[in-house]
Amino acid sequence: MVGNDAGDGFVNKTPAGADQVVYPVSVGDGGTGATSVADARANLGIDAAADAAVDARALTHGRHSLSIPAAAWRPQPTDGCSVEIIGETATHKVTTSTRAFDAATPQHAQFAFRAPKSSDETATLSGTIVWQEAAGATAHDVVWQMEAQAQGDGDAVDGAWGAPVTGTDTGSAGTRRFVSFSGLVPGGGWAEGDMLVLRLSRKAADAADTLDVDALLFEVQLDLDLNAGNDA
Repeated sequence: MVGNDAGDGFVNKTPAGADQVVYPVSVGDGGTGATSVADARANLGIDAAADAAVDARALTHGRHSLSIPAAAWRPQPTDGCSVEIIGETATHKVTTSTRAFDAATPQHAQFAFRAPKSSDETATLSGTIVWQEAAGATAHDVVWQMEAQAQGDGDAVDGAWGAPVTGTDTGSAGTRRFVSFSGLVPGGGWAEGDMLVLRLSRKAADAADTLDVDALLFEVQLDLDLNAGNDA
């Protein structure tokens, strides 16, 4: 229930029955002639145009994520990972979609997409690889590697990869694992509107990769920065 109190506030009855006094905020002129929100902003020294520009872009600037599921990654024709594997858990019948990366031979998969024009091409890429170890492992460390290249109008399709970045993680039976990578720079000089090609590999020959069964990829979450409000 709402009523007026002696201090010109509003009395709000809370669910517990206690009074809460809520004082309204008015745009009123305060002796300065302000009759609108715009006038109030001006009286407070706020640059309305700049403030509006910040408000318009607040939800679009910064880091955004793109989920790339296992099914979207293409096995590389040379030394590629497995085709998509549709699985099911034993007890609760949870369906899974994965791609398997071998324990003995380095294998690769690729994904390409047109980067938004609003992307910040000066920022590095980062992300998270989501995976699971196959059954029967006696050692559990895996080394994942990510590379990237950028291709624009007139660029060679057979371009060089940028410097690889890696992430090492330890699996355990039946669990979903997350491992991060960062500092990824696309080779070829990333420009606005370019196609980005990503290559994910398991470094099975690396001494730090001790997992003696397949590493099963669930998805990659790719993080990139936006520095414009739209793609105009």
